[in-house]
Amino acid sequence: MISVLIPTKGRPKKLQRCLDSIPSHIHVAIHATSNGDIPEKNHPNASITIGPENIVQSFNLLAYRTATPFVLPATDDVKFSTGYFDHLQKFADSNPEALIIGSHVTNLKHNNDAFMLVSRVAINERGFLFDPRFEHFFIDSELGRWAKQRSSFQFCKDATLEHFHPEISGEFDATHNHRRMDKWRHDKAIWDEIKGNSPILVSAIQKK
Repeated sequence: MISVLIPTKGRPKKLQRCLDSIPSHIHVAIHATSNGDIPEKNHPNASITIGPENIVQSFNLLAYRTATPFVLPATDDVKFSTGYFDHLQKFADSNPEALIIGSHVTNLKHNNDAFMLVSRVAINERGFLFDPRFEHFFIDSELGRWAKQRSSFQFCKDATLEHFHPEISGEFDATHNHRRMDKWRHDKAIWDEIKGNSPILVSAIQKK
């Protein structure tokens, strides 16, 4: 019923920690930049594709290449708690009107739509999982906003995970820092346009 979608680049140890926390019966779709991104001990129910796409493009490709009723977009630096997927599935079964279901990050303050279970209905209605105008940032906020505006967002507090973001773990790496501010400026301009806060800045979206 659920496929976990994980784009990854240059962080096989972090990806290994994530995969070890996913039960063997859960399908995992991984999009990597090279074979070297994949740890030696892979998940038993994983499918892998390789390509140069950025994180947003990768998430959308993985969403199209899976057929499960729900997908869970995840970063490679998270660890799911025992029972996480059971809690989410039970919650989804009990709340069929919820197209997007948020889950609880326990070790770092996040918005409630940072890690979401997304129904195939929502993907089909939007025409994509994440807004393809973005490169990296604000994609969760945009999707959560979309669902909340339609009263189709709910939150499952029992589905918990840890996010080993560099702010808390200190695990900075080259992949995390690659073009970070350029991507942030680009995506912030788009996010402001979506919210109606300001016109999109040409200089920001052209900066690479």
